[in-house]
Parts: sequence; C-alpha cells; structure tokens
Amino acid sequence: MSTSASASPQPGGLVVTRFAPSPTGDLHLGNARTALFNLLLARRTGGRLLLRIEDTDSERSLEAHTQGLMADLRWLGIAWDAGPDREDERGPYRQSQRAPLYAQDLAALERAGAVYPCFCTALELELSRRAQLTAGRPATGAPAASSPRPSAPGASPPVCPRRCAFACHRASASPSWTWCTDRRAS
Repeated sequence: MSTSASASPQPGGLVVTRFAPSPTGDLHLGNARTALFNLLLARRTGGRLLLRIEDTDSERSLEAHTQGLMADLRWLGIAWDAGPDREDERGPYRQSQRAPLYAQDLAALERAGAVYPCFCTALELELSRRAQLTAGRPATGAPAASSPRPSAPGASPPVCPRRCAFACHRASASPSWTWCTDRRAS
C-alpha cells in the first residue's frame, strides 16, 4: 500500500494536512505514523486533517480495504475533518471520483492556451530523452525545439514540438497534456 501526505497553508493561515492511503491492503506502521504526524500538525496549528482515498488502481483497490483503513485509523484515535465519509465543499475525497473536476480544470487550461496535447508514445519520448542526454542537453523529451509558448486566449492552440506534431494524430491514442513554457525566458 502506498501513501502520500502533505501540508499546505490555506487562506487565513489555516494549515490543512492530508493523509492519502491507497486501499490496496491493510494499514501498516508507516501509514499510521504518517497519519499521526499529519493529525498532530493539523491540531497544533488549529488546522484540518483530510483523508483522501487514492483508489485509482482499480485492479487492486477494494472497498473492504477502504473500510478497514478507516476503522484502523479510528481505533488509533486518528480523526479526520473531511474524507469519504465526511464530504465537504472540497470533496469528493475518493481520487477516482475527482475526474470531472480535473476535466474542468484541463478544459480551462486548454482554452487559455496553457497546455497542448502530445501523442508521442512512451518509446518515442524515451528515445528523444536518451538522444538529448547523449548530446549533453537537458532531457526534456522535446527535440531541439523548445516547448511552445502559452498562446493568447482565442489564438490557435499550441502544437506539440515533438515528432507527433508532424504525424497524423493517433486516433486510438489519448494524448498526454503538457505545459506550455517559454524556455527562452530562463
């Protein structure tokens, strides 16, 4: 089972910590330690602890594991302020249910010209990275061309500078979305 944790200040200085276990097995000591430290930080600062279930591994994630994780945390005295059983305005707290939120954000970034689709295969990107490293350049995945600059709203969308920009977009492939950057500014 993997887990992630983070703390971030929110408006007004409120610290929000997050415990995000993957429901692919039982809670183990490392997970419990992470949850406890996040709880202690949240309570010490008057903040909040969020429980978000990282259930995107659909083959191994089980509802029984989610229920077991929550029961084990309660048994340890670790109480979260929001989570899959206590939704609030920032939910949902199951990662698999957040796709519509991410789709809205991606659409806004796309409209703003801040991202572009890349249809390169993993192999093409790896070969490009190796060639860059061999040539002594940073491994960006993009050939000699730099990433496109963000475009003005309403302008033509940025195009991937990699080889996939010159090939027919693979109809059966889903793109990876890549940030537009202006590397000339650095």
